[in-house]
Amino acid sequence: MALLACDLHDYIEVICLYRYRVRLTLTDGKCIIVTAKDVLTCEQREFLLGFDQENQALQIELTTIRLIEPLEAAAKFQQLNLQTGQCR
Repeated sequence: MALLACDLHDYIEVICLYRYRVRLTLTDGKCIIVTAKDVLTCEQREFLLGFDQENQALQIELTTIRLIEPLEAAAKFQQLNLQTGQCR
């Protein structure tokens, strides 16, 4: 599995640094809200680590995420599309 481009990592690192609450739209269409904590790379796979609304730890493979939408008013972007690499 390929790793994400470096410019996408910059956005994900900001999300984790400030512990943003984000809405994730997965490639299967499922949406979840997560408080981002960190990114883990293991055996050439990358995972977003965080907590759901019930404070349960989550580990979500980045390649299964289609969209990341910060829910914080101070966020510098509205949407990050991991499939196309577009940010707005």
